[in-house]
Amino acid sequence: MAGSTADSPSAAGSGSASGAGGEAVTLEFTQWWEPELPEGSFRGLMDEFEKANPGIKVKLLSGPYASTKEQVVAGAAAGTMSDVVGLDGAWVSDFVKQGSISDLSKLMKDAGYDESQLAAQIKINGSTYMIPVVNFV
Repeated sequence: MAGSTADSPSAAGSGSASGAGGEAVTLEFTQWWEPELPEGSFRGLMDEFEKANPGIKVKLLSGPYASTKEQVVAGAAAGTMSDVVGLDGAWVSDFVKQGSISDLSKLMKDAGYDESQLAAQIKINGSTYMIPVVNFV
């Protein structure tokens, strides 16, 4: 499951695939999935994403589930969460209350994305804050 953080300076921009001045944008993606999958498979998915989205690079921050949870909670408290975060659904409500994850409904609307294409969404007060993903390659 993935969400987007509310304050993601390296992801900020005008909605294009590159930042101000045409520089590449690097998105930090914290998750625990990479170590659990066959070696290289998750990085391979990110490589395909980067190939399809020139100007966007993904920096994977991977670790075991327990240390990932600690890192995400600490980052939320300090305001230093990664741009994209693999979340456990049980964490979403607390992060929404803290204002540390973004309202994905607003972001999808602003981008003109048809959210009916999504199989599921985790909503709080009518807004999406997490999109469940199937992550076994």
